[in-house]
Amino acid sequence: MGDSCSDPCSGSTILAASYARAAKQSAEAAQRAYCALQNARIGATGPTGATGATGLVGATGATGATGAGTTGATGVVGPTGATGSIGSTGATGLGATGATGVIGATGVIGATGASGYIGLDGSTGATGATGIGTQGATGSTGIQGDAGATGATGATPANIIVSDTTGLTGATQLANIVQITQAGYNATTPLANTLYIIVG
Repeated sequence: MGDSCSDPCSGSTILAASYARAAKQSAEAAQRAYCALQNARIGATGPTGATGATGLVGATGATGATGAGTTGATGVVGPTGATGSIGSTGATGLGATGATGVIGATGVIGATGASGYIGLDGSTGATGATGIGTQGATGSTGIQGDAGATGATGATPANIIVSDTTGLTGATQLANIVQITQAGYNATTPLANTLYIIVG
């Protein structure tokens, strides 16, 4: 705001300027006073005062008496309800049991085949008689005759099993071979050099 303004009341320009200057000076003075007051209020921190003594602890108040109320009576237990009746057992089904099937007849056991015929042993020829004579004079040595031809090999009779051990070590010639049942074998005394074939 300028200092040259009109005063509507007095119409004097000089008087209005004087009022303005006075108002400005008053504002500056108030500002200075406020700053001084603030500086005076913010002084150095003073020493900390001693801590005051702790006050006495007050006595604990007495505990109030327990109330003497009585316990109410126990309610009466109601009676047990009656047990329900047991239902009857249902009737057994009337289905008939199926008949047992017929058992088939047992098959016939076949007859045992006949045993083969065992051939007879060949008979031993009779021993020739020993001749009795006087010893004659020794004759001159005769000319050695040619060796006689080898005789023909005899044929094995029918139904005869030959027991030949030629060229075999630890082999024993069999004298007989028979076919017999287990019961028959158990009832006899086995013979040496006899082969038993147990059947049945």
